Amino acid sequence: KQQKSAKDFRIFCLGGSTTRGPFPALLHELLKRSNADKTVEVVNLGIDTFNSYQVLDIVKELPQCDPDLLIIYMGHNEIYGPLGVASNVALGTSRKVINLILRLREIKVFQLANNFYSKLRAPSNRFEKEGSPYKMMVNSSLAPHHPLREQTIENFRGNLHEIIAIAKRHQIPVILGTIVSNLRDWRPFDSEPPPSSLDVTQWQQLLENGKAAFAQNHLEEAERIYQTAIELFPDHAQTHFDLGHVYLAQGYQDRAKRSFTRARDLDILPIRAPSEVNETIKSVAKETDIVLADFETVFQDCDPKSVIGKPMIVEHLHPSNEGYYLIASHLANVIFKEGFLTASKRLNFEDPSLKRELNIGELNKEDLVRLRLMLKIWPFNINNEGYQYP
Repeated sequence: KQQKSAKDFRIFCLGGSTTRGPFPALLHELLKRSNADKTVEVVNLGIDTFNSYQVLDIVKELPQCDPDLLIIYMGHNEIYGPLGVASNVALGTSRKVINLILRLREIKVFQLANNFYSKLRAPSNRFEKEGSPYKMMVNSSLAPHHPLREQTIENFRGNLHEIIAIAKRHQIPVILGTIVSNLRDWRPFDSEPPPSSLDVTQWQQLLENGKAAFAQNHLEEAERIYQTAIELFPDHAQTHFDLGHVYLAQGYQDRAKRSFTRARDLDILPIRAPSEVNETIKSVAKETDIVLADFETVFQDCDPKSVIGKPMIVEHLHPSNEGYYLIASHLANVIFKEGFLTASKRLNFEDPSLKRELNIGELNKEDLVRLRLMLKIWPFNINNEGYQYP
């Protein structure tokens, strides 16, 4: 614990791989350039694969670090992260049972998850022999209406409430953020196979006809064909995704957004969090009367087509440099609006010269190399092998 004076303001950012990215550092820079009335310290506690179990474990220890504000951005790792219901590091499905086992074994969730993360970060030549590191995470796919999805949301809600209760007990303010993912440009990882009762030949022919009609710009025909296919088999994620692009080409942005959202939510490899996660984040923030940073809406509002995708998101869910800046600038605005800090110099965060100084908008070559390598391994090569950024 580092000693803190009355003029210091200590912020902790918690979450998974998105939080581990540059938005905490960008937030610190924006607060500093705004001449905040206190000396700001931003501590980044984001770690790849972490979910609400690990964040809860950290929050239990944080009061001794004398934080002035917690910022929480998490939700994508609830199913497949350590202790997730469909993870290879699962201790059961019920939150109460999981916590009981942890207490009986005296296991620190942080330690368990960190060991898991260390395996994922092992040398790449190991995975050339053993396959994708993501296969170490994913125990099983989850059908759209699988009961474990509902259990995930119940566990997530319980962990959020406990995190916030600890913070309130120690009078630590919390900003809870909704999360973003690529709806428009990232195909579902995998779709539910058709049921045996379906005339598969007829249904597959409809999908081929829909693709052909769309390729020839026969948009009304493509829309009709895809709608017929969905009537026959409503739970096929890829069909909803394809229909979304038809709507987008027709200029029906609201319909497109609904179709793309449905496609993500029906994905049987829910690596991108389904809608219920953000719904839970919003409802818990309201129930507990804490500050909500609605990043999902912010990203939608800045997209010309009102559907989140490139260039703000690099692949399935991680923001680009510009996307991280959007998170940081929105957080800075929320911090000043809520009175956590006062700025003596209010900046225009959209000022192009400010963005240039911070290298916002430039492509990160390391991210592009990582993306190319990622698209060669499971599950990214199932349905998105030809994906390109930008």
